Amino acid sequence: MTYCKLMLKHTCNWKVSENVKLYRIVDYTIDYYGYGALPLPFEINCLNSCHRFMHIIMMSDLVLLMVITYLTSLSGKCFSQSSKVYSLVYQDFAEDTYDKCVRLLNGTHEIGCQSSTEGNTGILVHLNETAVLNKFLESGTRKHYVVLLESSLFERNIMLRLKAKENVQGVIVYEADNFYQRAWSPDLSCTSDRFGLYSNGSYGREYQECNNGAKLWNPLGDGITEESFPFPVFYMRSSSGRDRLINCYKDYNVPEAYPLCSVQMKSHMFGAVDSVTCTRRSNLQNSFTSVGYCDPLGGMNVVTSLQKMTSDVSSKKDSIILVSAALDSRSFMSSFTAPGADMATGFITLLGVANALGQLTKTQKLELSKNIMFILFDGEAFDHMGSTRMMYDMKNGDFPVNRDSEKTQPPPVNLTHVSHIFELGQLGYIRDGVWAHYNPISSKAVLNSVYDAINVLQNLSASVPVQNQSTGIGLVPSSLQTILQHRDVPGVVLTDYDDQFTNRQYFSRFDTLKNILSLRYNQNTTDEQIMDLLQPIAQNLSNIATAIAKMLYLIAGGSHTSTSPLDNITVDQNMMNDLLYCFLYNPNCDLFNEHLPLNSKANLSSISYRRYTSVYTGEVSDYAGISMNILASFTGEKLQNFTECLSKSDDQTVRYFNMNGNRSVAEGVCILSSTFATKALAFPLETKKLQENIAMYGVWTESRWTKTTFRLRLFLLQDELSQGMVLLAGLLVMLTSFATVYVLNEKAAILFNTGIV
Repeated sequence: MTYCKLMLKHTCNWKVSENVKLYRIVDYTIDYYGYGALPLPFEINCLNSCHRFMHIIMMSDLVLLMVITYLTSLSGKCFSQSSKVYSLVYQDFAEDTYDKCVRLLNGTHEIGCQSSTEGNTGILVHLNETAVLNKFLESGTRKHYVVLLESSLFERNIMLRLKAKENVQGVIVYEADNFYQRAWSPDLSCTSDRFGLYSNGSYGREYQECNNGAKLWNPLGDGITEESFPFPVFYMRSSSGRDRLINCYKDYNVPEAYPLCSVQMKSHMFGAVDSVTCTRRSNLQNSFTSVGYCDPLGGMNVVTSLQKMTSDVSSKKDSIILVSAALDSRSFMSSFTAPGADMATGFITLLGVANALGQLTKTQKLELSKNIMFILFDGEAFDHMGSTRMMYDMKNGDFPVNRDSEKTQPPPVNLTHVSHIFELGQLGYIRDGVWAHYNPISSKAVLNSVYDAINVLQNLSASVPVQNQSTGIGLVPSSLQTILQHRDVPGVVLTDYDDQFTNRQYFSRFDTLKNILSLRYNQNTTDEQIMDLLQPIAQNLSNIATAIAKMLYLIAGGSHTSTSPLDNITVDQNMMNDLLYCFLYNPNCDLFNEHLPLNSKANLSSISYRRYTSVYTGEVSDYAGISMNILASFTGEKLQNFTECLSKSDDQTVRYFNMNGNRSVAEGVCILSSTFATKALAFPLETKKLQENIAMYGVWTESRWTKTTFRLRLFLLQDELSQGMVLLAGLLVMLTSFATVYVLNEKAAILFNTGIV
């Protein structure tokens, strides 16, 4: 057999021999296979063509190539999202117009939502009343439905009924124009039940939240955040998007006759089963490819010392007072809606306390016999991830920094060094005062210290009454529950409720400044008007923060004399107003801009931060980062020499913060502070020891997905007969095309000039 590769380059003026039995086209290249010797002219030119790039191609094969290429590319071009055909068939919704439920996993199970790989499709049905809902559940017989659900019907029991009706393929939640905000919480009614102080063994059995009908802290919580749904659930944020869905339903599905308005929802997740299984699969997958199935949830705690920490002074027993608050929040759908406004008032109050004590001079701070450390916990909404990690780090000598013999570091702090713990919880609903909570079954000595601290606070807080918790209840859900599992320390949690949450929308998308704090405003409300509306709340928080700051000063060893700074310790109401405005209404404010790193290119959002912990990256999140800078500024030392504003990599006892300030000087401001960022990450996920004491830790992961995972689009569904006719017509066109090409190919010698042109 003779072989030669011929490529089309320019015109040849001779013919192919009859000995040619087979040829094929590859990238406009003919591979010649023939039997016997080639005719001399052809052989010479064929052999020379490898050097002269002479090319031969049959016209019939070129036609075949063009037809096949056209047919195979036609569907992709016609149905790409930019094509005219696609726009005639589908109406897409922009991804930022709706919030999404995603797949989360913990140590025992999976929660959240999931679609099939290509998305779930169903006929749109509008359920806006209980009667309509019940009728649908009893009679909806179509193969697949997507439910457009009015927000007042979105609750756990109804969602479980929709889940049980196996033909429901997705749920879109919306709010009507006349929507009335009802009292509802998607969180558990027994918060902290899994890893709380009273959750294991016989300790505090009488206070176990769900044991034998014990009083529920969050009675309005239905626990939908802990449920798993085999279909997507979206929340339509856009009123225009809501109207498009409702109008499509009314125009085509009332009465129900073809063509029917239908919806495709896509939210395919990679993670499954639980965090242990998913992480093991990801680790195995990463050995071969970078693609994984899930990532750990986690963030960074923020820790600040009032006194400057040094490497040569070791911490002594009962020499530190901890003041803590939770930073993060959570909701059923957290892409855009995890506001947690009521919980935010806790860490905002802590910042106010830090500001008041930070006004003490350097000498006055050092005169205190006890140091005061402020801690903002991240990840607390997920089984107290931040406080659990702090206890792990304390146990291993890695708090507030990981041990490194090569560097100058502050002395390690553990729980034996802590004399008191004060936690600031929900404080947005201060009406009749503040309640002080503690563990009623602590030792007598610990309880005496608790009572003494509460008495001091009560004497200092005349404008905001402080009351002891009611008898017969245990310690409220808090980070303190996590800490007390390791040592019985005098601890107090301050909240705006006694035996039940005052917040009637705890961890819901309605837990916002507007709805939770009873503020009524709209898009036309000016910033000045918002600041005026915030005044009553700011006044309450500044009053209680002032009392807390004075109490801490006295417990830390400060004196109450005519020359002491006690009477001058106060929290500025305007500053508290700014904190509320910036954290809960508009982060693009003067206070936040002043505390950005110098020359930062970050653009602050005009929408309040969503404080969802999200996937652990090792970096401080936006809300934790601005909180850390503010805390450092409030408690640190302002330096005049800007050349010093450079952190020394080998000195971890302090940190230099170079921030914008009020822009009065180009160099900004330089703050020296003992402020640290520590991990808020479940250590089994970090150490890969997934079976080690897994029951003691909140091991949370988030499923991975791709950039094209989320999709929501409308289309009209034809009846099955019409669909069959379209399919049949397409098959006929395809078969006719192949027959035509086949005939052209077989009759090529007649239809086309087979000579070399």
